[in-house]
Amino acid sequence: MRVLVTGATTAPGRSVLDQLLERGLHGIGADQLPAPDRTHEWLRLPSVGDPHYVNEIAGLLARHRVDLLIPTGGDLHLVAAANNLPQAVIAPLEAVIAANDRWLTTRRLAAAGIGVPLSVHGWQVSRPVRDLIGEPFVARPRTAGGDGIRVFESWADAPQFTSAEIVAEFIPGTANRADVHLTRDERDDVVTTTTTTLNSGAQGGETVESVSAPDVAALALAACRELGILGPAEVNIRRRGNGTPVVLGVNARFGAHSHHSPEILDAVLARATVGA
Repeated sequence: MRVLVTGATTAPGRSVLDQLLERGLHGIGADQLPAPDRTHEWLRLPSVGDPHYVNEIAGLLARHRVDLLIPTGGDLHLVAAANNLPQAVIAPLEAVIAANDRWLTTRRLAAAGIGVPLSVHGWQVSRPVRDLIGEPFVARPRTAGGDGIRVFESWADAPQFTSAEIVAEFIPGTANRADVHLTRDERDDVVTTTTTTLNSGAQGGETVESVSAPDVAALALAACRELGILGPAEVNIRRRGNGTPVVLGVNARFGAHSHHSPEILDAVLARATVGA
């Protein structure tokens, strides 16, 4: 099987390519950036904003006899909207759009009774909102993949927020990720859970460990179903002080640490093999 992975320089893309290599499959990396190494076959793509981007991918699929296309970067919405990429492993366009917009994700999940942090648009911050959200609190980009999450200890330290940001309560508990693969038949859904710890000291980085967390798994599946996601996804979850998990965000793609959850790629490959 020949698999083309776009967004190949991102953490999700590298993770998928490494897993393909471990399985002895032919993984092909594609990105607008040069290859970081020569472990995999590498193809250059134009920028996602290029009007010929989708056609370039279609051409690569044909010329390199690709069986499966796994997008992992900023091209998710383009691949989901394309009608000439039948090899693509991607959620429906509406689900991709909903997951990419953190505000829309929060509103959709809250309306369905799925736990999320108390949140407002940046421009909606007022004294009653400050009192409701409390301290500390966080500000994060409305769009997934935006520049960073900022934690503020006090409202006195806060700048003027904009409509491009979401301001939300700080959830202090354990950081979890759920990697999922959803199908139209819930009996075939796959979900794994990990916990993430930030390392201190000069090395920094994260330590990711597989854990059994049935409530986190159930919450992740419920969130993805509510958004209409099919295929692979990553759900970021934290626990409140009382242990209740809430959804911080959903990514309609393989997760950055999906190598800790090989069951997800196994599910994708199994469905591709049987032509599902």
